[in-house]
Amino acid sequence: FHLNSQLYVTLLPKSITTAIGMGVSEELGGVVTITVAVIVITGVLGNVISDLVCKLFRLEEPVAKGLALGTAAHAIGTAKAM
Repeated sequence: FHLNSQLYVTLLPKSITTAIGMGVSEELGGVVTITVAVIVITGVLGNVISDLVCKLFRLEEPVAKGLALGTAAHAIGTAKAM
């Protein structure tokens, strides 16, 4: 993708928690509001499609599911796994 540097650093922290992602985006010169939106969308989308992905990859071990959800869907996924 041909992204300009500001958009790149705005999207870069999408896979970390919101509080840290805001700081990273701000420090690197990204648009913090868009960063927060992308982080939240990533968490919600990961939560919504998690059951489908687990079935697709035949993932049945609860610890593996919890690790996958927590890694991909942040706090929302962790809450679902619990």
